[in-house]
Amino acid sequence: MRGKHVLITGGSAGIGRETALGLAQAGADVTLLSRDRAKAERAAAAIRTATGNDAVAVLSCDLGDRKSVHAAAEEYRLHHKRLDVLINNAGMFRPRRELTPDGQERTFASIYLGHYQLTQLLLDRIKAVEQGRILFVTCPPGQAKVRFDDLTLERGYSTLKAQFQAKGALFMFMRELSYRLAGTAVTVIAMLPGLMLRTELMTDMPLYMRLPVRLFGKTAAQGAAAQLWLATAPELFDVTNRYFHGRAEKPITGQIADDEACRRMWQLSQTLTGV
Repeated sequence: MRGKHVLITGGSAGIGRETALGLAQAGADVTLLSRDRAKAERAAAAIRTATGNDAVAVLSCDLGDRKSVHAAAEEYRLHHKRLDVLINNAGMFRPRRELTPDGQERTFASIYLGHYQLTQLLLDRIKAVEQGRILFVTCPPGQAKVRFDDLTLERGYSTLKAQFQAKGALFMFMRELSYRLAGTAVTVIAMLPGLMLRTELMTDMPLYMRLPVRLFGKTAAQGAAAQLWLATAPELFDVTNRYFHGRAEKPITGQIADDEACRRMWQLSQTLTGV
């Protein structure tokens, strides 16, 4: 990975930080995108110390804020002419329904719309490399469910419903993007590092979810192993529009296998983000 540039969202903690550590150890130029700049700076400093790789930088961004995403993309573009790997990793759990200033449900805005906008704004930098790669951290296909008639979940909210809607939309974006990138050297992959992972996101989970994760969940380092492989493995250079659970490829089923739904999600995203 020496000489390659990688941007990872949610890179200040958990699986994102562990993945960034592995990428820096492999010699990559790594940028950690995080809402909490001070926390990300501490993570970047620790990674630089642990790896001896000084090419670990921080990019401040609130993925739930369209203006913040646009500013972050512009800052990255100012300093980088290329982007080899984009890892859309950041996640969140919200026990209660919240709306952004734009009127979007917070989980949907942060996990999906922010990543959609960021990817679109940096796509030319990814196309500029010999082999570009985009990873999307999603959910099991059978659990993905986008409610096109209630994207803000006004008619009923739960933490998992919000998760599976946002991750489902991200999955749909991956699939439609793969078709639109046909004929280019950019590949896109959806992945799930594990069903239960012991990371800082646990603190925002409802108790009924937190307890089994604490007892049986994988560590962040274990979850990051598959993400690292998918981001770096040379044998995956032409693998696109696929879904991996860990390192095992799994079929894409359910709503996200519907090409028309994926196109609808793309068009709706253009309207909601302006890109």
